[in-house]
Amino acid sequence: MLGFLFGKSQDPFLKDVNTYLDSLYGTALRLTRNPADAEDLVQEALTKAFRAREQFISGTDRKAWLFKILTNTFINNYHRKRREAAFLDDSFDFSDIEEHFVETWADPAATLPNGPFSGDMSDEVRQAFDALPADFKLVVDLIDLQEFSYSEVAQIIGCPIGTVMSRLHRGRKLLQRALYDYAVREGILRPSKSKQDSADGEVTRIEDRRKRKVAEP
Repeated sequence: MLGFLFGKSQDPFLKDVNTYLDSLYGTALRLTRNPADAEDLVQEALTKAFRAREQFISGTDRKAWLFKILTNTFINNYHRKRREAAFLDDSFDFSDIEEHFVETWADPAATLPNGPFSGDMSDEVRQAFDALPADFKLVVDLIDLQEFSYSEVAQIIGCPIGTVMSRLHRGRKLLQRALYDYAVREGILRPSKSKQDSADGEVTRIEDRRKRKVAEP
């Protein structure tokens, strides 16, 4: 519907905006988790952009400008109504998972942004992403999916670069924790040595029990 409405417009501004419509809707859908709400969010953001189009500085990044409006609209209409607290389990040791997630990808060409997010999201990845607190989800989306730089995201969401990096780091850690078993199963990540040793030990114990059972009179 949005593509039809904006794509048919002969207004030069809206025709240009149509280039970014899919990206805007994708982010809106991941933030709202509801197609109707996502369409409403994009339509409201683009309406604001159209009204403020004279404020856009020619030669600057129009995509970043549009995402800033989308983000502010989301924060004003959704995030403040549904404040999400980031409850992190400080007792959980991320170091083992983080080390292997970064350093031992089964595919040497894979990177953290393009690993679990490559192509269409699987159900496991989507569920893990949806479960992120809104602040973390927004930064992960803008950097890992929309490929904005740290400085661009800082301008879009209106916070220091250090805050952007912190939210990205914590959001990725939460995803790592949620997706570790999935990544091993799909061959994206090799199991850590400690987990592999545990699994090998279990196999050995099972084999020993089998041998003892065979040897029993």
